Amino acid sequence: MGPACMSSWSLKMTAPMEVAISVNDMDKMLRFYTDVLGLKTFADNEVPPEMTARVGQTTSGLRVIRLLTPYGEMVRLIQVGKPPRPNKVPRYIFERHGLIYISFLVVDLEGVVKRLKENDVKLV
Repeated sequence: MGPACMSSWSLKMTAPMEVAISVNDMDKMLRFYTDVLGLKTFADNEVPPEMTARVGQTTSGLRVIRLLTPYGEMVRLIQVGKPPRPNKVPRYIFERHGLIYISFLVVDLEGVVKRLKENDVKLV
């Protein structure tokens, strides 16, 4: 770790990093992350509308699925009970709002690309 990363105070985490992704098609995204990438389902919960409205998330409730990577990081898939109207997705990735990408540091990039192509994943 370089000097720029060192400080007298450090974030004390109780669990590995977790990334949340808002999805419109939970079943499709769950199949991608589990069947194609091999992540494991850790939890699958429904959050009622009264609770999500009270904390300012949405008025229609949520389904939240937590997935684990082989190294213990978590990916949280979130689907709103009543999905918002679809927005036009910008062509270029850094013109998108919200989560832009997730990085997986892998040993065998060619093997991962092959697996993605075998599962009809469009690579950009």
